[in-house]
Amino acid sequence: MPEKMLTVHQCSDLLQAEFLKDFLMNNGLHPRLSNDRPGWTGRYATIARGVRIAVPLHESKQAKALIAEAESGKFALSDKELADFAEEQGAAPDTPYVPKACPSCGSPKVVRASSGGVLFVLLNLLFLGIPWLLRSTQWCCADCGYEWTREDIDQQDGA
Repeated sequence: MPEKMLTVHQCSDLLQAEFLKDFLMNNGLHPRLSNDRPGWTGRYATIARGVRIAVPLHESKQAKALIAEAESGKFALSDKELADFAEEQGAAPDTPYVPKACPSCGSPKVVRASSGGVLFVLLNLLFLGIPWLLRSTQWCCADCGYEWTREDIDQQDGA
């Protein structure tokens, strides 16, 4: 006789449901999704009703507690852990370059230079956004008028 299953969670999409299913399986439970074998109408049922996660009756309490923990953000990485992980993987953290002072005169009055105004917008429209992909952020010193990009600073540091 098949074991009685109890629905413990309903997800809005298959990706979230698969994630939670794997999470429960890694914690020793035996979850099943309501659309493990979607047929032709399964896709439409998923859109309308979402995906249900069911577990054997005796595992339901533990499954609900684990899902609540997962959704609470308890397992989320802190900013420091995320930066450490990115460094271990060889990826540079996504920190934008914001200069603190002008590399020429040392003034803290640094502003971001305009990216070309109307002409730049027209070029983007004409060339399907390719100029926008090729642009680099320019910075300008309000005191001495010196203009630079991050690439300029990186080249000076490497030289």
